[in-house]
Amino acid sequence: MTMPEQPLYERALADPKSVFKKPQAVLDESRLSTQQKRKILAQWEHDARLIQVAEEESMVNAEKGPVNEERSMLRDVRLAVQKISGPTEEAPGTPTKLGTTPQA
Repeated sequence: MTMPEQPLYERALADPKSVFKKPQAVLDESRLSTQQKRKILAQWEHDARLIQVAEEESMVNAEKGPVNEERSMLRDVRLAVQKISGPTEEAPGTPTKLGTTPQA
């Protein structure tokens, strides 16, 4: 008995790069709501930032790892988010490598 395939949204939320080649493809996907697209892009941004942090902490081999690709991907993800939400300012808080930590 084969397992049914997960819905597009669930697969994309778990691993956006396994479903979409570029962040723009998330925006172009008509089967997703705007809210779903935001969540997928937020996950993609988080994943890209984690890879950058790992590289900076010498946890990945920069020559073999996808670090430069992730830097470019992070920019593309941020641009896609802006297309949905418009230009946004960083949330107030403490800047970190993973974005901004909200103020208490």
